[in-house]
Amino acid sequence: MLPGTAGCHLLELTEGFGRCLAVPAKQALATPLISETVSPKGENSIDPLNETIGLTMPLQRDQLLLSPRDVEAPTLLEAQAAGLLPSWDAPRSFTGALDSNWRSNAKGSGEP
Repeated sequence: MLPGTAGCHLLELTEGFGRCLAVPAKQALATPLISETVSPKGENSIDPLNETIGLTMPLQRDQLLLSPRDVEAPTLLEAQAAGLLPSWDAPRSFTGALDSNWRSNAKGSGEP
């Protein structure tokens, strides 16, 4: 364990899953592990405080620090009506292609 990392936790979410971080601590580190360059045009945001989603935050609304992207994001129902939400098969197909590509590259490199 690295110095100063006692009590640290890691959670990995694969591509295609929505995520919202709410950390009621004075210090926190969140960093994405990505498979390619981030393309905001290829990602969709929805308002994380939208009542349809029903997330319970550990902080009051006025204590939350939201990105401009989150503040301007549509509600879940608005995103659905605009056709912005992916199907269940879209992220599964994407990660399946990543896995196939990785396996092909691993075979050529001598990795198991």
